[in-house]
Amino acid sequence: MSASLQKLLTEQAPNTSGLHEAMALHTEAIFKEFKGILPLFLGKREGGPFVNLTLPNSVTESSEALLQTICDLIWVYKLRVISFVSAIRMPNEETGQHEMSALLITADKAHAYFQLPWKLTFDENQDITAAQRSTAASDLIPREIWSQLFASKVTPDNRTISYDRLIERFGSADELPQP
Repeated sequence: MSASLQKLLTEQAPNTSGLHEAMALHTEAIFKEFKGILPLFLGKREGGPFVNLTLPNSVTESSEALLQTICDLIWVYKLRVISFVSAIRMPNEETGQHEMSALLITADKAHAYFQLPWKLTFDENQDITAAQRSTAASDLIPREIWSQLFASKVTPDNRTISYDRLIERFGSADELPQP
């Protein structure tokens, strides 16, 4: 975990909404520093350390792959809270045209759920020049999905299958923390 994210986490309330705001502030710092979207994942284990990963492009290119990977991470690492940011195409409220945006979702086992979309402005080089926090009329990814993922009873066989899928998506077991 980066030092800047650790610092932000200590400055926020020690709960799910505090983690969400720390991730939002960290994401906005990345927009400014790198002029792009870094697909980050942060999860808190039940009785263990945080899991912090950069999600591969192959995971963020489709909503199905993203949701399956998040599910696998929850199951393999026995996570009680997750927060992740990813690029997403969302309709512009004025034109209806789909535009590249960023979305932060934070959810936990106790059914807390937060989402934060950003409206992004890009220059001719596709670098982010401005990011504005936005609101979404409805949950972009339904909150019921998160409740189901955290409530699932996971067998050792399912956990092994999920870990194998993560190794395939991340390229090697070296890219992942120990379960």
